[in-house]
Amino acid sequence: MKGKLLVLKKLTAVMLAAVLVAGLGLSADFGTKSAKAEPLPVIFIKDNSVGTGTGSSASNPLQADEYSSSDTTDTGRVKATALYKAWETLMAAGGGTIVICGEYEITKAMCYTMSSGWSDYNFQLPKTDAPNRNVTITYTSVYNGVDYRTTNNAKLVLAESQVHIAFPTATVTENLTVQAKGNQNYISAGTSHLTLSAGTNFLKYANVYPTLIGNFHRGDQISDTIVNKPTHITIDIGEGNTVGDVYGQSKYARGAQNSSTTIDIVSGTVGSIYGDNFDRANAAYGPTTINISGGKITGEIVGTKMGFNANSTNKTVLINVTGGDFSACTTILAAKSTVADANKPTSCTVDASDLTDGATWATLSALVTDESITLAAPSFDPTVIFIKDNSVGTGTGSSA
Repeated sequence: MKGKLLVLKKLTAVMLAAVLVAGLGLSADFGTKSAKAEPLPVIFIKDNSVGTGTGSSASNPLQADEYSSSDTTDTGRVKATALYKAWETLMAAGGGTIVICGEYEITKAMCYTMSSGWSDYNFQLPKTDAPNRNVTITYTSVYNGVDYRTTNNAKLVLAESQVHIAFPTATVTENLTVQAKGNQNYISAGTSHLTLSAGTNFLKYANVYPTLIGNFHRGDQISDTIVNKPTHITIDIGEGNTVGDVYGQSKYARGAQNSSTTIDIVSGTVGSIYGDNFDRANAAYGPTTINISGGKITGEIVGTKMGFNANSTNKTVLINVTGGDFSACTTILAAKSTVADANKPTSCTVDASDLTDGATWATLSALVTDESITLAAPSFDPTVIFIKDNSVGTGTGSSA
């Protein structure tokens, strides 16, 4: 009996010590208090006016630095902007949030100019700097219960034609309005994962929305070690929100852009979807994967618009469909008709085997007239619909 009591006393002491450790935040060796992760910084910006604002609040937004008008290099004026200063701070801190609490315009005067003969202006890291893919920066206009879109017309604006932005880290947007005020505006993931989440909405100019790309706008001006990385775009913006066309790679690519592409469409309205480039033929290497689980597609879906590099051993396209609205989709193609045979995909599959909605399957299958595409049908018989009562719900009729 004494032995049992001794064991019980020892167990009680150990349990009490564990409670003290949990309550006081001590480490297991009882020596020091465990370190708590510091919250990541939050920086407010709303315009690019020059001043001493630190970005600590909407009433004290981060402001731009003065720079010499005699500075003929791009770097001085780009790094003086409020947005670039916020990037530097958050990259050094390991990530954080930028709250756009007013109308923040990106103009040509704030950007890097491209090589002679091109009238494009990119707001991005210096062309020799690799993006920090292990850091995530979130961009939003809603913070602590305040919606600055409503109270202060907050939005990110590409203020002139051919003004583009390439994000320097993995990026999440939420409750953010992006507006074009010109033609040919590109938003680049810069080879990091770009996630457009709930409340992200693009506003069009002259009936054209800004275009999304997974790599860099001018991939031909970035080194191989930077551009030859996998690209990944996720669109989950919610019903009632819209983005433009999506390209897995670049506007104008390098001669050989050796990286894979992943595009996820989860919710919202999307234009056309292309696995590779807007321009520059036969540059993408693949493989290309397009996952569609929701959202509405209002244009075409094309595995490769400009063609794969003939030397690639990964010229494959996989389009996984588990949901989505294809009523406004115009066609689904492995490649555009202008692509030479040597640059077409060696395989292109539209896999609908996990689709459970008969109406979606009927619309989808009618869009696939390209004989080079392998179409994997749903595992259920879409011509048979199960019903048993008139209760309200989300049942699709695929089974009893």
